[in-house]
Amino acid sequence: MVAEVLTPLYIFQAFAVVLFIWDGYAIYAYCILVLSVISISVSLWETMASNRKIRKMARYSCPV
Repeated sequence: MVAEVLTPLYIFQAFAVVLFIWDGYAIYAYCILVLSVISISVSLWETMASNRKIRKMARYSCPV
């Protein structure tokens, strides 16, 4: 999960937030921050849901 959050895109967005706040564009920085958090949350949720489905399929058993 940590590797998914540390992708170059999210690192760039964090850097952009810092630069926007430093440059006086706090509203843009907060918009980027909110959208990044939503994007990371959705991505992690989808990954966890896929992992659950894969585990469920891997535990399949049938009587012989």
